[in-house]
Amino acid sequence: DVYWWGADGTDAYKWLWDLLYKRMTEYHKLNNLLWVWNGQSEESLVDKNTFDIASAGYFKVDAKDYGDCFSEPFAALQKYVGKDKILALSDCGCVPDMDISFRDNAVWSFFGLANGDHIIDAKGNLSERYISKDALIKVYNSEGTLTLDEYTELTKN
Repeated sequence: DVYWWGADGTDAYKWLWDLLYKRMTEYHKLNNLLWVWNGQSEESLVDKNTFDIASAGYFKVDAKDYGDCFSEPFAALQKYVGKDKILALSDCGCVPDMDISFRDNAVWSFFGLANGDHIIDAKGNLSERYISKDALIKVYNSEGTLTLDEYTELTKN
């Protein structure tokens, strides 16, 4: 599936990115924004000076726990954006295995887990259709995961 901002191809996508970037930084003089580029391919790569974080979305159809499949997309993204950019998993259907991420030196700065009926059933319970309860418990209890309460504690003055 192609979202509306990329439906007309990479040239239109890059033009839109540039338009938004210039509008926010030059016209509105906003210099306190974090720019997260999520182009999904080297062909859609925008000027590296216009983003702070490079991200990718990753879903596997009919997979419940991905295991070590996040290392390859990490390496691919790092290859075309370079090692000087923060990398993020912007949208995923399952959480990465932190032990494997650290083993493979493929540690995402953050991950955005799909929401809605992807993980919650009609009654508001974890459906476990795409992600297991055990995987969620493991990732959020991992020494490699920084949670909001831990971040708050670290940043106290």
